[in-house]
Amino acid sequence: MATPLAPTDALPMTLLRRCWWIAALLLAGCAQLPTRPDVPEQRAIAVADGTRLDAEVAPAAARHPGESGFRLVADGLEAFALRGYTSRAAGRSLDIQSYIWHDDLTGRLLAAEVLDAADRGVRVRVLLDDLDARAKSQVLLALDHHPNISIRVYNPFATRDGMLGTALEFAGSFKRVNRRAHNKSWIVDGRVAITGGRNVGNEYFMASPEANFQDLDLLVAGPAVDALEAAFDGYWNSTMA
Repeated sequence: MATPLAPTDALPMTLLRRCWWIAALLLAGCAQLPTRPDVPEQRAIAVADGTRLDAEVAPAAARHPGESGFRLVADGLEAFALRGYTSRAAGRSLDIQSYIWHDDLTGRLLAAEVLDAADRGVRVRVLLDDLDARAKSQVLLALDHHPNISIRVYNPFATRDGMLGTALEFAGSFKRVNRRAHNKSWIVDGRVAITGGRNVGNEYFMASPEANFQDLDLLVAGPAVDALEAAFDGYWNSTMA
């Protein structure tokens, strides 16, 4: 007959488990974020005249002082087209915040439109949540070298790749790394903005052959755009970015 384990026989295994968790937490603590650069505070460029969107929006704004205009955008193709069109129309500024930006067909096409805008002299600011962005660090670094493009990541991970390192960082710093930014905004020349549920990627624009999200955006013009710019600036200048 097998003899039941005495409490003292289970002690080495219990100690081993505890030592493993302690070692894991210590390893997680070894991954440290670099000191955040002392960058100057940066704000949205003031609305002026002279861009295509200025000419299109200003007359309507003058007819409805103090009021904002909204259009519900339920169709994924229209949502994609609006982002592309407004990027091509941009003449002053393009401020984009997204939780996810996929490296797929629609993601690359919109990235190309943003790069074209920067080549025309438009100031581009892109703020991405690091949970998705860290897998694209080298591409983002290359884009950030463009003189008219600035890219920041929200609440970055010290661990840049690998499932084990990520799991350990979650275990050791869960309260911090669990804070993610799901905001989405696409603000052009301070005149129009697109905001809502869509990230950037095929499945958000009805372009995936497998599965697509049924999301909703708002196309916005008027004073509400100022509020969206203020929200973007708050995240952009945050110590978490």
